Amino acid sequence: MRGLFNHQRPRALIASAISLVVLIFLLRAVDWEEAIRIFRSGISATSLLWFMLVTFGIAVGYALRWRLLLDGKISYGTSLMASLLGLGANMFLPARGGGLLRVHYSRVVATVPYVRLGLG
Repeated sequence: MRGLFNHQRPRALIASAISLVVLIFLLRAVDWEEAIRIFRSGISATSLLWFMLVTFGIAVGYALRWRLLLDGKISYGTSLMASLLGLGANMFLPARGGGLLRVHYSRVVATVPYVRLGLG
């Protein structure tokens, strides 16, 4: 068991370093003056509403997919929360960490064994 953690540590460090390099690259690639100008010009209520609807639709789609993959072993609410956590975490965790968080949340809240969640 101890060897397992020692093996994962270098991989996690490499994945974190890659994420940091990509984040720095993206931050330098953005034209911040143009971005500020766009935000200062205002965002229309229609654009914001469409963005929120599409975002909610994506989250619901992921939740339904997750519930179907688990053959209905978790509730719709748990599935939606797990999907939202996973999608949000994928924005800042390296190496698909959001998927692992979604699986862990489903395991803890719905008490579905890891084997059933595809990690066994």
